[in-house]
Amino acid sequence: GSVATVEWDWSLDGKDIDFSVAFTPAGRVTARDAVVPEHCYLTSDGPCDGQYTLPAGCDGGQLILTWSNYRSYMRSKAISYRVVLPGSDNTVPKAFVEGD
Repeated sequence: GSVATVEWDWSLDGKDIDFSVAFTPAGRVTARDAVVPEHCYLTSDGPCDGQYTLPAGCDGGQLILTWSNYRSYMRSKAISYRVVLPGSDNTVPKAFVEGD
């Protein structure tokens, strides 16, 4: 079968934010597999990118990218991100502003 890989990149405008990625294979209800453990990223760290390739024999599932502002929820954060899905011809950059 074909290899399914999801790619992402994002950048933060100001301060810090926690980011993590988890995967739950199709048919499993609980127990996500950590792909990128939660880590506090600073604006000074620069852009963050990564990818995840579906394990051999896996028929799909749910990949969850999480940005958490729980350390400083009183301050909004602006995140620009891009996600490339398997089989997509192109991507459209997205912007997410928490607190708006």
